[in-house]
Amino acid sequence: MIYKLSIKDPTRTPVKWLAQVDAIKQQRVFEFKPGLNILWGRNGSGKTSLTKVLARVFHCEQGNHPLVTEESLRQLSGDGTLEASAIKKGLQVVHDGQGVRHFDPGSAVGLMGGLAAFDWDFGSEGIANAMFKGSAGQTTMFRFDRLAEEIVASEVPEVKWKFPRDRAGKDTWGQRVALAAHLLESNAEKGQPTILLDEPERSYDLNTQIGIWRFLRAYSDQVQFIVASHCLFALKIPEAHYIELSPGYLTGAEKALEVLQKWSTEKPPKVSSEKTAIARSNAKERRKKKSHGD
Repeated sequence: MIYKLSIKDPTRTPVKWLAQVDAIKQQRVFEFKPGLNILWGRNGSGKTSLTKVLARVFHCEQGNHPLVTEESLRQLSGDGTLEASAIKKGLQVVHDGQGVRHFDPGSAVGLMGGLAAFDWDFGSEGIANAMFKGSAGQTTMFRFDRLAEEIVASEVPEVKWKFPRDRAGKDTWGQRVALAAHLLESNAEKGQPTILLDEPERSYDLNTQIGIWRFLRAYSDQVQFIVASHCLFALKIPEAHYIELSPGYLTGAEKALEVLQKWSTEKPPKVSSEKTAIARSNAKERRKKKSHGD
């Protein structure tokens, strides 16, 4: 279980663009509870970035399961641009040492950037992903099924090392190995196993979306879920712990549910003639500039 993530210096984390994210530009502490933890905020607020930071710390970004590889060690050091000492100063994670899993429906395990370039640390998964043909929703379900089976079976993966763990020394790789071992070491009492999810309902139809959220709620007494989401079904869950990345955004989103209830009976808003005139003027000006080659 992950109890706390302290971002002490956003410029010194495994995700090098973190300092550009409004919600995390300054020092910030994120505390997580057992069960459902929902990261909530507008686009660009840092939800995915937070799950990515944790996925890199726990070496589960490449393959959804914890495996320390040469690539995961490079990602841990900000794609190889930061020294180990900088990362130690930049963040701190309080956790129980269990293997963490990661699910991102937009990321095909074993393929680099979702393309047919293989990450050979996860070759068989890459072949399976490359051969699977289906809609976006079917692809998401294909990738989620394995995780769901493990949750139902109460499986918790152990952290495995593919890169030589006994590598020591003051060279760059020795420092990275020492940093990884330091961050993976337990520093809290054992709790629920943790799963990171980045918009797990992405590309699903409404019935499947609510099914996914019912599934997460059903197993939240056994598993800690840290979920980045925009989904309406993620709102107003009484047992959930919400982590708001955009202040006031949760209240606004809940009001959207009230609008939805009367959406079909509301009259459509009238188009402002003033705004229309301004838009036409701007469009005309753009066309004029384009015709002059500006």
